[in-house]
Amino acid sequence: MTAVYVLTLFSTAVGKTTLFHKSLSVFVVHNLIGAILVLASGWYLMRAKKYGTYVFPVAILGGLWVLGAAFYFYMPLASMTNPPLNWGYPRTWEGFLHALTRGQYEKTNPTSNLHRFIEQMGMLLTGAIEEFNFVYLLIGLIPFFFFPRMQKREQAWLAGVVNDLYLSGRLADDAAEHAAGSPEP
Repeated sequence: MTAVYVLTLFSTAVGKTTLFHKSLSVFVVHNLIGAILVLASGWYLMRAKKYGTYVFPVAILGGLWVLGAAFYFYMPLASMTNPPLNWGYPRTWEGFLHALTRGQYEKTNPTSNLHRFIEQMGMLLTGAIEEFNFVYLLIGLIPFFFFPRMQKREQAWLAGVVNDLYLSGRLADDAAEHAAGSPEP
């Protein structure tokens, strides 16, 4: 029942249902019963130890997602008074989804020419030096100079971090290519 309440609330919020437009009292009663259902579901889940061990980490992660997405939820409010936030017109549902999926950015274009790739890496280095300063970039390389002197655990940790960064970049690139409809290499 709680899921039905949440779905009707969501469909009303996005304008897909006009169920509560005619009567304010029906809307208030619906939300009151829904709030009681949500609280009762939470109480029962806290009492059930077996399900509580699975639900609370999910609830915490969901709360952290809402905290991170709060900046996007702020955009429709700010766009009513601040014209620079009107890119994609986040006041409407379609504009909000456009901003949330970051549709304002161009798709990635992979490089197949080695000379062009070297040129792009030079542009990346130049931009990084302009943004951060050459000294800070050298400070970021210090762990790699001491890699042979590290213990196995620190080496594994550093290799894991580098691997995670590389794989997340590859995943983002593959997702962008797939969304653009590019053929697989």
